[in-house]
Amino acid sequence: GDVLTFPALVDAARGAVLKSFTKASATPDFLRVPAAWLESLLADDKLEVKQEEDVYASLKAWHAAKQPPPTADIVERLLALVRWPLMDESFINESVLSDALVTRHSGGAMVLLDAFKTVAYGRRPTRRIGVSVELRFESAFDTNGVLHHIGTAGGTEAYRNPHEAGRVVAAMSSAEDDSCPERFVQHTSAADNATGDDPNSWMSVDLGEGRSLRPDHYCLRTDSIIDSVLRSWRLEGSHDGSTWVALSTHTDDISIEEVSFATAAWPVEGVTEAFRHFRILQTGYNSSGVGHHHLSCAGIELYGAFRGSVA
Repeated sequence: GDVLTFPALVDAARGAVLKSFTKASATPDFLRVPAAWLESLLADDKLEVKQEEDVYASLKAWHAAKQPPPTADIVERLLALVRWPLMDESFINESVLSDALVTRHSGGAMVLLDAFKTVAYGRRPTRRIGVSVELRFESAFDTNGVLHHIGTAGGTEAYRNPHEAGRVVAAMSSAEDDSCPERFVQHTSAADNATGDDPNSWMSVDLGEGRSLRPDHYCLRTDSIIDSVLRSWRLEGSHDGSTWVALSTHTDDISIEEVSFATAAWPVEGVTEAFRHFRILQTGYNSSGVGHHHLSCAGIELYGAFRGSVA
């Protein structure tokens, strides 16, 4: 595509390699990629890998196959694109510090030193976010949402509650009776789940490190207590779980019927940013009409552009 000036083909090929980098880098064709192309790929935040060690292994294989060997300047530029501080310390000590790819070039050790010096000053590199997957809303609690996507490892495994599987972390401000956070992220539910009777009660989910979602829809499920249904709340997003941004605000919203385990869904409009953390914050009384603040919610699902590994 590059040689024949077909930019659409170039873009499609690049997107395929970014999305399946580990598999693509194991092919003979990858070893013939020009240095400029490899540099462009390694610099891309959308490069999808399970761990940064895979990036280094691919670079090492490419370098070993090149005849004549790349110049020291090229090697140092490529080494500088590896996100060294994201690697396991034992891998650095056992597989990198004595590797000829690093030691043979005078600037190789300096690349590593500069990378860790930057961390010492509080600027740790971010994990690669990968190519986004569009999780399109069709109906409340269909199988297209992000929590179902994570709970099935991208559709490759039988569904498990993603909190119980250790893939996400759910939390709640307090728990009424035997309520528990994992019920907030359960795909189907027949169990009650509510906070205590406290103002500004909330339930949240952390999608996990390296994952983010730019939401365009979400849905909620109430529990069996039909006189404590959500009426005023906010859907909020956060990068760190501390500072929250309002994504969708509801005041006296009667979308959720006063029926056991009723569901409702809403579009999330105008959001251009992706978040790792999401929560429902109750901002007023529930439907009880007697001034109660129990947040009753036996499920949430979110949809939109998702980035990150689900393994």
